[in-house]
Amino acid sequence: DDAAAGTANGATGEDDSIVLFIDGDNSNFAHVDASGTNPEIISSGGAFAISANNAYRETEAGNPGFGPTAAWEARTGLTAAGYHAEFRISLASIGNPEPGDVIGFTILVNDDDNGGGLERSLVWTGTPNLEASYGNLLLGTRGYLSPAVIVPPSIDGVLSPAEYPGAETIRIDPHTGVYDLDTGDDDFTPDDHAFAAWITHDVDALYVAVRVFDDLIVTDSAAAGSDGGMTWQDDSVEIFFDVDESNAGHFIPGTGQAFDGQYVMSANGAHRDIEAGNPSFGVSADWFAATALSDGGYTVEFKVNKSTLAPIPAGGRIGFTIAINDDDGAGRKAQVAWSGRAHSEYTYGTLTLSNDVAPRILSICYDAGGGTASLVWSARPNQLFTLERSFDQQEWMDLDTILSVGTSGEYED
Repeated sequence: DDAAAGTANGATGEDDSIVLFIDGDNSNFAHVDASGTNPEIISSGGAFAISANNAYRETEAGNPGFGPTAAWEARTGLTAAGYHAEFRISLASIGNPEPGDVIGFTILVNDDDNGGGLERSLVWTGTPNLEASYGNLLLGTRGYLSPAVIVPPSIDGVLSPAEYPGAETIRIDPHTGVYDLDTGDDDFTPDDHAFAAWITHDVDALYVAVRVFDDLIVTDSAAAGSDGGMTWQDDSVEIFFDVDESNAGHFIPGTGQAFDGQYVMSANGAHRDIEAGNPSFGVSADWFAATALSDGGYTVEFKVNKSTLAPIPAGGRIGFTIAINDDDGAGRKAQVAWSGRAHSEYTYGTLTLSNDVAPRILSICYDAGGGTASLVWSARPNQLFTLERSFDQQEWMDLDTILSVGTSGEYED
């Protein structure tokens, strides 16, 4: 009764209506702003509203244009118990986020019961018109290309970049992760829980390294070094596989059959693999993991034999995600993942096992007096390449400078 049916930019907030709040560039603008003029907001979203009588409002989105061929549209339909609403919002009108990106997002429902204006509102998460409080919406799933390695990492919980050559860094914090609890995503700070990860593989196994940033490490539910305890209630890292990309639904506890596996390691060395069908655990077993405390958190390294995950399909593409659990002393308060929700295969990201190997220098030998050098490197398993050349004195000085930069012994050109 406040915004006439089918009209634009009326008082939809006083009627039964739905509002979508979108932060398309995930900028998390820190001040409430409903003016519809702030370019930090309207260039990548804003607020899009539709009333139960199909009155719409786009002022707080900068008036991008409404209609079947315009920037956005929405329609409602009455039901016996209420009403339905459907929205279409062009990616161009919210900053052109790409598949795999996280955007800020929340939904507000306004309730008008007696024709005298708004009685109440119900929001999914956060505060209307405050981007910093919105939830995280992942567009589609994420993907990762894992390079092959010649020399496998040492699974000891101590991370070295030299052990994961060519692996891109996954970075997840409260603004970019996917939460699996009914808690406001951006209510957390990066030092509360965040993680970085790297993934490589060789002929025999898959290797996952995770650096967890956590200001308070708590492991009081699963005893140190134990097997099969309540690791999810402690600070821990979980990796999930959907090897055949069956995209199954929710996990059925105790069966180990509804999905292809979950492997867990807590910050105190407790491990769990019941949901993977109880494969053997150990340095030379089906899988292994090790952890170590670090400044500002802890690290975990996993090794999972490919034979345990078999059959990995041709092309090496499998469903996969990583999640961390955060326990600050009263059980798990949050779980945040790279892509998707725990035990729901259809939400996992994709992991592709590349045949490409980051070139690895095996030896550099040179004779300063004779002015010659020999470089031996490998770019594929079981392949060695050798280069010999002469250098003048200035080039030797340059080579000395290059070699003194780091001690990893790995360089790419």
